[in-house]
Amino acid sequence: MALHLGIDTSAYTTSIALYNDEKNTYVQERKVLAVKSGDRGLRQSEAVFQHNKNLPELLESFRGNLQTISSVNVSAWPRRLEGSYMPVFTVGTGYGKAIAASLNIPFQTFSHQEGHVMAALYGTEEVSVPFLALHLSGGTTELLKVHRQCGGMHIEKIGGTLDLNFGQLIDRIGVSLGYPFPCGKHMDNAGEISADCKKIRVKMSEDLQFNISGLENKISALPPGQQVSVLFRTIGELTKDWVNAAQRKYGIRQVVISGGVAANSIIRKLLEEEHIHFASLELSSDNAVGLSMLGAQIERRQSCRS
Repeated sequence: MALHLGIDTSAYTTSIALYNDEKNTYVQERKVLAVKSGDRGLRQSEAVFQHNKNLPELLESFRGNLQTISSVNVSAWPRRLEGSYMPVFTVGTGYGKAIAASLNIPFQTFSHQEGHVMAALYGTEEVSVPFLALHLSGGTTELLKVHRQCGGMHIEKIGGTLDLNFGQLIDRIGVSLGYPFPCGKHMDNAGEISADCKKIRVKMSEDLQFNISGLENKISALPPGQQVSVLFRTIGELTKDWVNAAQRKYGIRQVVISGGVAANSIIRKLLEEEHIHFASLELSSDNAVGLSMLGAQIERRQSCRS
């Protein structure tokens, strides 16, 4: 049995996962970091402290399987770009190195973004390459062009927001309305779109970039009972226009969408088309499953080269 351990210590979630490559199944454990009521985030130092507390507790649940794992795979950076760094990822990296060294097995690093894209591919074998990917979260709102090879993944950014990320906008509106942070999942049920729900138009450049910071004031000026539905309708319609523009520009039809924002039911409904593949609800938010799957791909790549 080939088991691969994944560890992700992101800005707001401690995650671990075991992926069984032979059966194409996984188990995972996650714990969302605690944020004080009314706050709109955590300092990195506080997040690091909580990860150091959470990770040993989560790993304890895998105690019986850790002796049989084939590799340890962690998110070491937000994105695979020079200068991409957040202190929170040092926690998972440190624990992962220690586990791999003690078991004398491979230790492999990936980006948090690569983990999201890979997790979104779970159960979507029909996706051909290259494909377009959207990573929609509190820390990232990017359009990507993804190539996969024998065990590898190459990600190229081809568009995105120039200021706020979708998740940041959602949390700012949500906190102002009294929702707990992070707000997205709490706002979902309150955001049913009525027949007369308006949307706010956002201008997009030819290089598939846009600004959304102005939306905060425009949405906040609306009656509180309209803000959530207008917010998600605007994000959903903007995302749909974004996808259509990218498909025309690059001639690529298949689109994979991941990240916590991608779990929103309104956004999913607006983009419900055959060629658009959302990560499962379980794997939309931060998780370590994609990382453990990437570890399995590395092992398969080595096999196909030998």
